[in-house]
Amino acid sequence: MTGSDGTERTLREAISMGKPSIFAEREMLPELVEDGGSGFWVKDSPEELSQATLMFPQDPELRKKMGQAACEKPNENSVWIVKLRQWKYFTKRS
Repeated sequence: MTGSDGTERTLREAISMGKPSIFAEREMLPELVEDGGSGFWVKDSPEELSQATLMFPQDPELRKKMGQAACEKPNENSVWIVKLRQWKYFTKRS
């Protein structure tokens, strides 16, 4: 789940690590999360946020599938995707 950062830095960081996300409808940049594909869009309510949050520990295969989809979703030409590839390259060399 992301906070109130208008740039959605937390969401971008989760995506770069292959983590599925829970996205409240009030937040910006919805193009980063495909509902049911790379995460969940929920109403900004405690009930819906908790229900979505509990799905990941209960279904590890869903969490893995959505995490993989999160990595595949972003635009291949995005600057941050290029930076992620560079980071992955350098961390594999270490």
